[in-house]
Amino acid sequence: MHATTEQLLSLRDGQPVAAEAAAHVLACPECRGEVARLEETRRRLRSLPPVRPPQGPWQAAATATSPGSRPRRIHWAAVAGFAASFVLGLALIFRMEPDERPPAATRVELAATSPVPLVERSRQLEATLRAMPAAPHVTRVGTALTVSNLEDQINRIDLRLSSGEMPPDYEEALWRQRVRLMDSLVRVRYAQISDSR
Repeated sequence: MHATTEQLLSLRDGQPVAAEAAAHVLACPECRGEVARLEETRRRLRSLPPVRPPQGPWQAAATATSPGSRPRRIHWAAVAGFAASFVLGLALIFRMEPDERPPAATRVELAATSPVPLVERSRQLEATLRAMPAAPHVTRVGTALTVSNLEDQINRIDLRLSSGEMPPDYEEALWRQRVRLMDSLVRVRYAQISDSR
């Protein structure tokens, strides 16, 4: 029985092997020839020139993020501008809290009207949202945050509306605010879906 490839490789590399295997290799011309062939293969492989893989997108990313690469400079003015525009956008969307009451002069007028058209408009906007395709898996942080804030505001209004009896003018103000927020949510979701195409 001849020596195994692992035993032959160990003998080639000068590592210890079982005494029987070493004795067999010394006595067997076929096993000695195999050790010589393995040594020649290693020598020829080491003499090959190094091969550089083609520079694809993954290699470019790995090179750009390697410890020796130059770090990207952060343009703080751009970051500050983005943050300021985001805060301004949120302030414009949420400039009126739902618990703000209309001025006293319009309370009589609102009390005489019914929130039913607003409820119907709110239902239409909800149907529009349900009919939209699912949100993309990858989206901008600012867009995701805006959607989340709008949904939170709508949920708070829904809690107030479901809390029971309230003055008609206050209910009307809540429904107006809900319709305004739902309309903003539909617009943001539409933009989010359009950007992903």
